Amino acid sequence: MNSTIRLGDRGEAVKVWQALIGISPADGIFGPKTEAATKAWQTKAGLTADGVVGPKTWQAAERPAARPSQPAATGAARFIAAQKTPASAAEIYEALRAVWCERLGSEPKRESLLVLLAQWALETGRGRSMWNWNMGNQKGRPNGSDGRSWTFFACNEILSASTANKSVEAAKPRADGKGQDAAITKSLANGLQEVWFYPNNPGCCFRAYDTLKDGAYDYFDLLRKRFASAWPAVEAGAPVEFSRRLKQAGYYTADEGHYTRGLVAIFSEYQRDLK
Repeated sequence: MNSTIRLGDRGEAVKVWQALIGISPADGIFGPKTEAATKAWQTKAGLTADGVVGPKTWQAAERPAARPSQPAATGAARFIAAQKTPASAAEIYEALRAVWCERLGSEPKRESLLVLLAQWALETGRGRSMWNWNMGNQKGRPNGSDGRSWTFFACNEILSASTANKSVEAAKPRADGKGQDAAITKSLANGLQEVWFYPNNPGCCFRAYDTLKDGAYDYFDLLRKRFASAWPAVEAGAPVEFSRRLKQAGYYTADEGHYTRGLVAIFSEYQRDLK
C-alpha cells in the first residue's frame, strides 16, 4: 500500500489498514476510533504517533515482525473460555483480503476470497456460531502443546464404528457433570457413526484467538501450509475442487457430497450478492 490515509478518509486502503490493526468492522471509514487505534499502533511500533498512515507506517506494518507470522510461543498459550464471536461476511472478507495482501504481496482474485469465505460460512453457521475468532473450526490441543491458545465447545464428528466406539470407551465425565464427554448419537450408512464430544474431551478442543486478525492469520496459514494440497483450488476460485482436496487431506469428516453442495451454494450466493 502506498496511499497516505488519515482522519476523514474512506475507501479500500482504509479497510486494509483497519483489518491490519484489528478494527472491526473494517468499514473503510477513517474515523476517530481508527485514528486512536492508529496512534496506539504507531506508538507501539516506535513511530511518530500522528494518526497518519503514510509510507513509514505502511512499511512498518508490512515487516514480518509487525504481524503474527508464527503462532504464539507455547508458554504464551492459554485456555480461553468459550465465547461466540459473530461476524458478518463483509468483515471476514476484508480480514482475509488484508492477510492475503500481507502474506503473498498481491491482490487476491475475488473468487479466491469467496472460496475461503464460503468455507468460513459453512464451518461457522455464517459466522453466527464462530467461537473465539476460530474461522475454520481448527482443532486445538489441550494445554496448548501446539503453541496456540485453546478452548472447548461441544461438536460432532462422523467416525468409523471402531473409532467411535474407542472414543466412547475412553470417555470421562463431562465438565458440566451431565454424563460422559463423548457419546454415539446416530448410526449412519457404511458403518459410520455420529459422535458428540463435550467439554473437556480432546475431541472438542479448538484453537482460540483474542482478535479476528489473529484468527484470520492462523486460518490462512493453516490452509496454505498444512492443507497445501487444497490451496491451488483456492487460487483457482474452485469450490468443488477445494472441497474434494480438503476431504482427501482429512480436514473434515462429514459426507463429501453434502459438504461440497453447501460450499458451492454459499459460494454462488456470495458471488451474486456480496458487494
